[in-house]
Amino acid sequence: MPLGPGAVVIRPERVSLDDPAAPPRPGENSLEGVVEDVVFHGATTQVRVRLAPGVHLAVAVPNVEGPVTVHFPPGAPVRCTFRAEAVRLLQRTVDPAAVADVEPAAEPGVSLPVEIQAM
Repeated sequence: MPLGPGAVVIRPERVSLDDPAAPPRPGENSLEGVVEDVVFHGATTQVRVRLAPGVHLAVAVPNVEGPVTVHFPPGAPVRCTFRAEAVRLLQRTVDPAAVADVEPAAEPGVSLPVEIQAM
């Protein structure tokens, strides 16, 4: 893929939440952030994590223990852990027709340095 603007995409169900004080798991990549929202959705709980101002990551946690499965309340620091193969890099489109129905962002794009380690 050529260098340039793009997006890093990780499916919400491919991310797990860990205590940032615990040692990172070997062979895993991680990003630290703060839990913003925790919403119970039956089979999963959706957790929105703020990684940086204007940068959020959605995490889908299977509800194996019901509504108490997620042990991180809003405001708690958290580590979002994922394997390298869960990450997809999308190149920014230059086709105006492909983004015709998308409204411009209210704030300028925020860059977050990310280094993905393939294992």
